Amino acid sequence: MYGSLKLILFTRYLILYGRGHSVTTLRFEDFHGTRFKPLGPNHTEIVLHLNNSDGSIPFVSHGEQGVFKMPMEHLWANGLSQFRIFWDIGLKPWQIVDAYCDQLLANPTIWELFREGHYDVAIVDLVYNECGLALTHHFKVPSVGYWAFSFSSGEADFTTAALPPSHVPTFMSGLSDEMTFFERVYNAYVKMCSGLLMFHHCLRCDWVIQKYLPNTPRSWDLLGNLNGALINTNALMDHPKLLPPTFLQVGGMHIKNESAFVKVSNYVHDLSHIN
Repeated sequence: MYGSLKLILFTRYLILYGRGHSVTTLRFEDFHGTRFKPLGPNHTEIVLHLNNSDGSIPFVSHGEQGVFKMPMEHLWANGLSQFRIFWDIGLKPWQIVDAYCDQLLANPTIWELFREGHYDVAIVDLVYNECGLALTHHFKVPSVGYWAFSFSSGEADFTTAALPPSHVPTFMSGLSDEMTFFERVYNAYVKMCSGLLMFHHCLRCDWVIQKYLPNTPRSWDLLGNLNGALINTNALMDHPKLLPPTFLQVGGMHIKNESAFVKVSNYVHDLSHIN
């Protein structure tokens, strides 16, 4: 979890804690080593690491307390070319996912945490985190997903949100919601490729999940049964899409100064009327 994402979710934790809730945060250490002040006696934070003593996990620092580092050189070099990115890095991301799932699902501290605690809801980062959903499902904790950008492609396509390629641009396609016929055809093609990739991803996650939690539903079923979602976008700045009532766009919830958010909203509104 990178700094910007932690900042946004930390704001949500502050709100929950301020309303008298007990809050437990479970996360893996990030490369920047970002730290936030403890909320108080009713806040528990557990920070995990990836054991990469043998150096077999790509993009993770060497050692027992390995930390993932985003391969920014690939992202900057290849821009919006999803195919080029995956051509360069291959199956390396799923080596990280396998190690992450093993650490999450085999960790006795986490199992004890869920057995002894009573949790009303779990906010689960959805990106490559079907194993997290499997854990909350096993302990019968209602799950609300968190999505850090425009709700399209990847895990989003397996939820109950309506995201047809004729209307919603596929992630990193470079298209807008006002597409020509041929752009829609291309968008459908990119979405199909994304779906095949996600099918492989879910099967790989399921293989690990079944080792620790037999009879857990398929990953796409876990995503389809989400109780809700917090989406870090705002309707003013995102493509229009049909979302279930419990899927909320919460972009800007980390902005403490309300007037600053109003200024941004007015700016976007003015831009839309320039022509």
